Amino acid sequence: MRKARKKPVEIEYLTFEELEKEASEQDKTIDCKEANIKGHTVMWYDKLRKYGIEYNNVFSVETLTGKVIMDKNYVLIIGVQNEIYPCKIDIFEATYEVIK
Repeated sequence: MRKARKKPVEIEYLTFEELEKEASEQDKTIDCKEANIKGHTVMWYDKLRKYGIEYNNVFSVETLTGKVIMDKNYVLIIGVQNEIYPCKIDIFEATYEVIK
């Protein structure tokens, strides 16, 4: 079996709370907020039903592989090619070292 190590690159990220604040500052509508993050639209919903599951206080994030639901247990990563994707906090903390 071959092995590889992640290259040491810097990424940008937003916590759920920072993303919520960004959405609130950009869009003042009551039912749905949206934020433009590096050219990507991220939608905030107080209630969202997807595949028969109801979510409360979540973001819908359009990733390279489709829409993903992001709650307070995630951070939003802006990748090296300006792609965005949610990452669970525990995986983020195990994989990345916060530098600023």
